[in-house]
Amino acid sequence: MNIWKMKYEEDNRKPVYIRWFLTTYCNYSCLYCLQDHSRKARYKDITLKNAIKRPSLFFDYVKYFRRQSMHAFNNFKPSTWCRAFSRLVPRRTAITISGGEPFLDSTNFLHLLSGLTEMEHIDNIRIDTNGSFKARNFEGVDWKKVFLNVSYHPSMISLDKFRKSIEEKLNLCMNIAMVNYVMDPTQLEEFHRIKNAMDDLGVFVNANVYYGSLCQTKTGHDMYNSFVPEIDVRLKTNNMSTSGQPCFFPVFAYELNPTGMLNVGCFPESQGDFIRGVLPKRFKDAVSCPSQHCTCLDMYAFLKNINRAQRMNLLEEYVEECKKHRAISEKSF
Repeated sequence: MNIWKMKYEEDNRKPVYIRWFLTTYCNYSCLYCLQDHSRKARYKDITLKNAIKRPSLFFDYVKYFRRQSMHAFNNFKPSTWCRAFSRLVPRRTAITISGGEPFLDSTNFLHLLSGLTEMEHIDNIRIDTNGSFKARNFEGVDWKKVFLNVSYHPSMISLDKFRKSIEEKLNLCMNIAMVNYVMDPTQLEEFHRIKNAMDDLGVFVNANVYYGSLCQTKTGHDMYNSFVPEIDVRLKTNNMSTSGQPCFFPVFAYELNPTGMLNVGCFPESQGDFIRGVLPKRFKDAVSCPSQHCTCLDMYAFLKNINRAQRMNLLEEYVEECKKHRAISEKSF
């Protein structure tokens, strides 16, 4: 039974997928990342003076007043965030937490994870991280619901140090769903080294298709096709349009930002206040994709014509698809 694509008469019974951009705060400075990595970054740089001069800005000024930080814990305590997530009962919930680096604020993040993992309605929590955090700072967390997507950035950390960090986390029973490797043209040769190192530990390495200006190099494209299913390559390299294709993502998903405001997936105009428990109505059935292209595997998994989003844990599903593809590719040689 596909819980995501079942018909639900009541919105408060439908499962929820929340993509939470928790912070821009990060300790890395990768060349291919364009984010502001400061903890002091502001979500809406709107002053009262400017809001008075331009009435169109006044609503945004009021809405984000006292909660303008691009770091979630600068705006609200972990207990406040947990209380907001507890209101999602009885909806079965999957969460993706990304940044920035979510684990940097270790004290607050520990409290958040401890609270979220105790909630029965939360099925799984995926965390996108660079893995630089000290595993011992998070002892006591119930990791059965938490799945780490750990990115390896060779310009920031040596392979030996990264491997030791992964081993440390595995020894504390952390679930590492995959190690993510950005296939930037300058990093292609490193892929096999990280893959071999992680194979020894039983950890899957994802060839994250790079869709920058140089993504179509022959070497890179050949590697993509070897390690990633064709549909993912086509979507991530913008060689397949999603405009107008029916998609279930806005039926189930919300996108949440550090201020506590959220919107129905892909529709920023449909806003609500997560902290206050004001959730905008999601769509009842698949809607036409409003974008020309979609490169996010969590989003395009919900396209009606793609056989994905069969389970609550979307990351595990993607990893299994990649493993099947690689097995077939290896047999063809």
